Amino acid sequence: MLPQSLEDAKSKLSAKYLGKCGVHGVGIVRDQQAVRFDVDERVTEVERELLGKLLDEARQEAHPFKVIANIEPRANTYQ
Repeated sequence: MLPQSLEDAKSKLSAKYLGKCGVHGVGIVRDQQAVRFDVDERVTEVERELLGKLLDEARQEAHPFKVIANIEPRANTYQ
């Protein structure tokens, strides 16, 4: 079933993918009509390979919206 709105797509993808393969945040980029996955740059090689498959799957689920990955260092919350 296609998402009704960008917010709907974000909510569904967040519930399914948050915490997998280094995905530590899910947001929206309105000017690109996209759901953004924030991904920890320190993922393992295995996680990086799985991330590609995860993103392909998420893109199919989000259609007609885009899914983009924002690879970044994860902030250390234990300072």
